[in-house]
Amino acid sequence: MTVYLRGRVVGGDTGLWLSVPEARSLAAELARALTLGAEEMPVRRPRAGR
Repeated sequence: MTVYLRGRVVGGDTGLWLSVPEARSLAAELARALTLGAEEMPVRRPRAGR
């Protein structure tokens, strides 16, 4: 996985370890983004300390 922010690579290649509920949530969000398009997706900011 490569992490991008505003079209620029910010994280390079990295591993991604998720629990089953996290993976299901990610899959649902990706499907939603593909259906709605990026312009309609709400922007989520990371919580402080992460």
